[in-house]
Amino acid sequence: MFSQSKPVVHIIRHTPTTFEIHNTLFEFDSGYIKKYQDNKWLIIDTLDWAEKGTPEFLDIDKNGFQDIGLYQKYDYSVYLFDPKTNVFVKSGIYSIREFNDMYYDQAYKDIPVAKQKMQLLSKRLHIYFDYQMEDHGYYNDSYLFQIKNYKRINLGWIIQEGDLIQNRSVYVPKILMIYKAKGSILDETLIDSTGTDKVFNYATYWKHNWQKFLPEKIRKQVVSKK
Repeated sequence: MFSQSKPVVHIIRHTPTTFEIHNTLFEFDSGYIKKYQDNKWLIIDTLDWAEKGTPEFLDIDKNGFQDIGLYQKYDYSVYLFDPKTNVFVKSGIYSIREFNDMYYDQAYKDIPVAKQKMQLLSKRLHIYFDYQMEDHGYYNDSYLFQIKNYKRINLGWIIQEGDLIQNRSVYVPKILMIYKAKGSILDETLIDSTGTDKVFNYATYWKHNWQKFLPEKIRKQVVSKK
């Protein structure tokens, strides 16, 4: 959650499901996350059925310690490492783009791959936006979110629907919808909907409007400190 000034502490894999970080041994296997402590394995969390893939390692929140992503077909379930408690905290669902540099969407063809990963908007509040995976050319979308106590909290969602034409080589936008979220992907309120024929610039919109999506109490604090 902070800009890195020191080398990242990497996870050391011992077996496909057992690995070590910060002098602590972990296991992701048989539906459980286990931590080796006091000469025994302790269950610290459970895995959903869709999360039982091979762990992939990346420092998502830029706190200097690698985190874990479990592939779920369209995205990743992410566990952020908390070095103070030496545990992996189940953070939430993150874009496939955070772990996969090869994924290509026609709608994002003019955006450098590095810029398609989650982008920091507020260092103090740990506010980010991301680019989600396009659905076969029919739509693309972006989330505004906060990482608080290692948990991902969705604040806003923009989705642009369209079509791929000319042998799927050209993306044609049709409609844009903007939602305000209340933490959950399933709890969103439509605040704007409009027809459009231009690919929407998520980065520009979030940069100038992210504060509008904050909870009222936090938004007032941000405004008062300007």
